Amino acid sequence: MNFSDAKDKKCEYQASKWWKLQVFFSLDALDFFFQDLGSFWICPLGKVLQEEEQILEKDQYLQAYKKKVDQYLTHHITPIEEISPCAFTVLKEDLYLMNLSQNRFLLKIKNPVVQVHPYFFRFSKQNRSFLSNVYAEDSIFWGLQFSFPQIFQDEDLNLHKVHPQTFANAALFQKMRRWIRKHTSPISFEFEGEKIVTSMRASPQLFCLLQKYPKLIELGLNIGMLKKEVSDVD
Repeated sequence: MNFSDAKDKKCEYQASKWWKLQVFFSLDALDFFFQDLGSFWICPLGKVLQEEEQILEKDQYLQAYKKKVDQYLTHHITPIEEISPCAFTVLKEDLYLMNLSQNRFLLKIKNPVVQVHPYFFRFSKQNRSFLSNVYAEDSIFWGLQFSFPQIFQDEDLNLHKVHPQTFANAALFQKMRRWIRKHTSPISFEFEGEKIVTSMRASPQLFCLLQKYPKLIELGLNIGMLKKEVSDVD
């Protein structure tokens, strides 16, 4: 199946009550993650595309992620090449093409997809709290955020609960949640002797590198021990 036609779109996509997962994958873990998810498409969002750029190959995404992780963790350099926000979708027709001009397009969301973008947070020493998705000079890169809505509004302005039985990408996100719970660990930080629990996760293979993360060292944040959860996932 191809992308939906923008001519068939009556109104802009709206969604609410988001599930969100923030995960710092090792490169190998992200590769295994993609393999275990099975068949899905990676499609850039929020940027003008030529026809050949509408689908991003998984290997391309992995290489862009590797560059970003290497530069942040080892060299403390802000990467020139950013990872674009993307839709991960089982069905291409859950996106539609908006034709801007000859061979210039935007991909927009029609039905719920898993929205993925690089995740950054900022730490407030005064409040000892983390501010999500804040992009500033002292923001800290922490892998990827996966977002998926529980409710969305269709073209006829009807509200729908998003169930795995009726929406293929809901099943995809459910599979992601199970994989992430099984193969990554919850993260806590220590600041001036105080433990701070977060919803963030990371691949255990990254623990040694994260202990030397320049941005964390600057802020006086230490990584708490990664504890593997007892998973009820098969």
